[in-house]
Amino acid sequence: MLATTISNEKSYTTKQVISKGKFTLDDAVNEVEKSNTETKEESDGLKDGLEAPKGFTLILIIFSLCLTQFLPALDTTIVSTALSSITRDLHATAAEYTWVSASYTLASTACTPLWARCSDIVGRKLLLVVAKLCFMGGSVLAALSKSPIMMIAGRTIQGLGAGGMQIFIQLIIADIFPLKLRAKYYGLHQPAICRTIPFTSNLYHKTQYEKAKISNAFKTFDWGGSILIVGGTILLLCGLEGGASLTYSWTSGYTLGLLLSGVVALTIFIPYEWNIPSLPLIPLAVFQGRSKLAILSASFAHTFAFIAYDFFLPLYFQAVLGASPLHSALYLLILIVTMSAVASGTGIFIKCTGRFREPMWFGSMVMTLGTGLFINFGSTTEWPKLIVYQLLAALGAGTMFISPMIAMQHHLHPTEISAGISAYTFLRSLGSAVSVVCGGVVLQSTIHTNTLSTWAVDNVGHLPTHPDIDRYASGFSKLWIFYSGFCGLMLISTILIGKTSAKNQADEEAEGSSTQS
Repeated sequence: MLATTISNEKSYTTKQVISKGKFTLDDAVNEVEKSNTETKEESDGLKDGLEAPKGFTLILIIFSLCLTQFLPALDTTIVSTALSSITRDLHATAAEYTWVSASYTLASTACTPLWARCSDIVGRKLLLVVAKLCFMGGSVLAALSKSPIMMIAGRTIQGLGAGGMQIFIQLIIADIFPLKLRAKYYGLHQPAICRTIPFTSNLYHKTQYEKAKISNAFKTFDWGGSILIVGGTILLLCGLEGGASLTYSWTSGYTLGLLLSGVVALTIFIPYEWNIPSLPLIPLAVFQGRSKLAILSASFAHTFAFIAYDFFLPLYFQAVLGASPLHSALYLLILIVTMSAVASGTGIFIKCTGRFREPMWFGSMVMTLGTGLFINFGSTTEWPKLIVYQLLAALGAGTMFISPMIAMQHHLHPTEISAGISAYTFLRSLGSAVSVVCGGVVLQSTIHTNTLSTWAVDNVGHLPTHPDIDRYASGFSKLWIFYSGFCGLMLISTILIGKTSAKNQADEEAEGSSTQS
């Protein structure tokens, strides 16, 4: 239908121009070309009708988004390497060690859908400022902590803010840039420079989505779905953390009660969202179709494996190789810088070619290879292995940050973008939270210790002298076997994504019309 309309417009413009006697033939040709250019530009605006900001406004938007990304990125890269030292100074128990990390991911994961839905009501910018204030307040509380409980409280508030900041970065880019440009700008907020500038800004372009009227929006707000998904997530993760920390056994009534309650609440959430609310928190349409499910599965598996790099590689460097927290961070810099550069390059590649399946295939294969090679890490420092294996893993993981997001948005109707990004980000956050817990359980079972956190604190920064240190290194090898399996799941999922490109349907139909003409 669009092709027919474009063809009719061309025909009408040609007749109109030639009918004006004062125009020469060259003038007529120029007029037709101008009309065709305008039509193509309209189709390039994509089906969501967005016009990308330009000039100084564009620079301010990208700069402020990059600086916003700094806060949660800094937390991820620094806290994981310093966690053992922090908990040792605070005299934390094994359970408290676990909760310093778990409280952050728990809060971040549970609140993600609520941030997205509430921003549809009151606007992105206002809630982004609120999220930043939450993160800042939590950071101050954590910095002033005199006890593990105070630290956990600060980390929880930090997690609330981080969850909002991460989802709003995705939503703001989707709001103000057309689909064909989003890969480029999603990639630009990934570089390492975004992780090294301690400043944030609020200079954002006026977005084109319509905010709901507050009075009507809160009447139709999905309160039941919010309670189910937030409560179910908290119960599930608390059960996993309780069993992993070995404060309670996996067969205890406390652990089983939390796990079963969480699973039941999340299970009820699905039919509830399908049948009851007029405006569901997460429309289940975003999960319909093989390609959408494959994209979400690949993204979940990617985050599940990637977060292990941030959490367990520093633990391996410090507790097995005897590196200090500073040296551990330097070892990990190879991974972080490479991933950031590759993520940016992937965004530019998708923007230029419109192809996102190929980067996902390449990234999932290389990430599986790199994670599999981690199995070969031993009890001594071997620099060729540390460098090459991390480079391969980073090359694959970096490719998978941008491409699934663009693939997901391409398969969504413009009205589903906010809910789709919310579901996508929620699953990534859930994968992150569950990964750390499951990885800790695997490692504890393979090294045959009930006090993994205490063992890590005792060994951090010291050359290992324990007679069973080879057994500990073997435990980490089995851990990477576990994560390699999830990388394999990611690879299979990417293969199942339907054949399509990031170019809009309107572009393709317009091109087809031009060919026919």
